[in-house]
Amino acid sequence: MTNLVSGQAELLDRINPAWGSRFRNGGMDGTQPSTACGRDPLERLAWIADSWREQDPYTHLAFFRGESISAEQIALLHGADPAQIAAGTRLADLRSMDGGTFDYWDIVWETCCFGQAGGWAFLMYHETPGFGPDVEALARLGVTETVHLSATSAKAIYTFAYMRDGRSIDDDWGVLELIWYDRGRAPYFRGGQLDFLNQAIRRAELDHPELTSEFELYFHALEDAFDLQLPRRDIQQGTVRAARWARRNS
Repeated sequence: MTNLVSGQAELLDRINPAWGSRFRNGGMDGTQPSTACGRDPLERLAWIADSWREQDPYTHLAFFRGESISAEQIALLHGADPAQIAAGTRLADLRSMDGGTFDYWDIVWETCCFGQAGGWAFLMYHETPGFGPDVEALARLGVTETVHLSATSAKAIYTFAYMRDGRSIDDDWGVLELIWYDRGRAPYFRGGQLDFLNQAIRRAELDHPELTSEFELYFHALEDAFDLQLPRRDIQQGTVRAARWARRNS
């Protein structure tokens, strides 16, 4: 597939080489260019992008970073069953409970999956008991950064939220929707709080013209910008850690 973004850069080169360079960088003048990828773009996080659009395997993909944080403690804080956390329950174990009568949709809607990858703890779920933990509760566990992706396929609402040290990093926009992103156009303010993500997105566009899905491009940019990852084999084979919500077992 022809890289339309590279074509735009070449056209700008002909007008003014500085414009082409600025376009390729994706950020403000003087910012350091992003490093070329050189790997499979669907290897770490972007593999889940298109199925997540349909809320499969889960509606919410949440990531947490901080010194010595525990994915188990984060799952417990959100309402996971302590007994299943202690037992090391896997997603495949939940599927075999209740003599095999436990329906698949009951599993995904009443459970969470969790683990750690790429320096982040992750938690995947459709809904949590109550409203979930607040920023202060996460901070007590050592969490300093969170990335939250949420999909509502019936309404075509797909959101991204990034928090650092208890503050939303969003240029005061509030809700950030993924559908605002169009290939070849920076989705966020130039020079703003998320300009680093503009650069990662442009790098993804230039490096991977074979990706026709803008969701895959966006997720690949997220993995480069934040080093976000999800263990594909564990999730697909059911060996990822999992638990039912505690209130469902009461």
